[in-house]
Amino acid sequence: MARTPITPQRVTSAGLAPAAEPANVDGNSMPLSPGHVLLVDNGSAAAVTVTIPTPAKFDGLDVAERTINVPAGEAWHINLGGQPVYRQPGGVAHIDYSPAPDATVTVAVLQV
Repeated sequence: MARTPITPQRVTSAGLAPAAEPANVDGNSMPLSPGHVLLVDNGSAAAVTVTIPTPAKFDGLDVAERTINVPAGEAWHINLGGQPVYRQPGGVAHIDYSPAPDATVTVAVLQV
């Protein structure tokens, strides 16, 4: 199975009730751009670790992956800020979850 792309949802002055989708066991991808924020809503009874792989190298060394621990029952916003360190081919960021089954994921495009 392949990664599932997440379609950004635009937040307007009228507000947004974002539609969530289940986290893909094989990971998700999202467009990497300033103003894109990942919302991880952890509906499980245990913490979920969100990992953002970094394909970048600095001075020949691998850049460490970003890991975020989202506690059980909490929703966290993660701003990758369009940082090139996370940019995969195609201009997207990859998102991995451990474990994935009960985590729900939404990406919102915030207008600043």
